[in-house]
Amino acid sequence: MVDKRAIANEELYEKLDKEAKDITSKYDFEKLNEKYKDVIESIGNCPLSVMNASEALEEQDCMCIGLNIVRPEAAIADASRLIVKDIYPTYMTANSFLESA
Repeated sequence: MVDKRAIANEELYEKLDKEAKDITSKYDFEKLNEKYKDVIESIGNCPLSVMNASEALEEQDCMCIGLNIVRPEAAIADASRLIVKDIYPTYMTANSFLESA
C-alpha cells in the first residue's frame, strides 16, 4: 500500500522538487546567513552531512528532527494514528536520514 502511494505521488514529488529548485535559486544565501545567524547556530550542523540549515537549503534539502513513534498498522491508511513518544534534540538533513535509513 505504501509503495502504491509512493508511485502515485511521483508526479507531485517531481513538481515540488522543481519548485524547490526554482525558489532556492533566488535566495541570497550570504544575506540569509547573516540575518538568521543565531537560528542557524542554535540548530547546529547535521551529524551526518555536516551541513547547517542554510547549506542544506542551498542544496534543496531541509533539517529534520528525530521522532520516536509508535505506528500501528492502521497508520498506513490513517496518519493520525501515529503516536509520538519522544522528540530527539538532534537535527539532521532529510537526505542524510533517507540515506542512513
